Amino acid sequence: MYLAAKDLDGAGRRAEQRGARLLVRAVPAGGNGRLSLAVDPVGAPFGLWQGAHDEGVVLVDEPGALTGATLQTPRPEESAAFYHGVSGTHPATERADAPRWVPSFGVADVGAFEDLARAAGARSPAPGLLADPWGAVFAVTELPAAG
Repeated sequence: MYLAAKDLDGAGRRAEQRGARLLVRAVPAGGNGRLSLAVDPVGAPFGLWQGAHDEGVVLVDEPGALTGATLQTPRPEESAAFYHGVSGTHPATERADAPRWVPSFGVADVGAFEDLARAAGARSPAPGLLADPWGAVFAVTELPAAG
């Protein structure tokens, strides 16, 4: 999960001051912007992104697009305070043993999508979650039919 930063260097400093480890510091991403990669104090990996353009996520809440993200963490209050201090955001959090961001993608039919995902090698590590064959965990959200 990447968090937008108008000032990547400043966001990186705030993250470090609050206990994060910066693994990759402010590297260029072609002509699109710069990014940093870090691990928060509880152990969840995240990225910071300073785009070269004003647009961010362009497509949301449609089948195949991002519908949201939840931070799973053993210490929700501490984690929420960390991200608020770094980027001003108030992330959705839920208590879990393994710290990680879980993106959610829109689908027309959750059951049909899960069947297709399992046929392609996904597994279900917990109810409502899928993990691709390489271990990336995500959720799916059923969206109402357009019309």
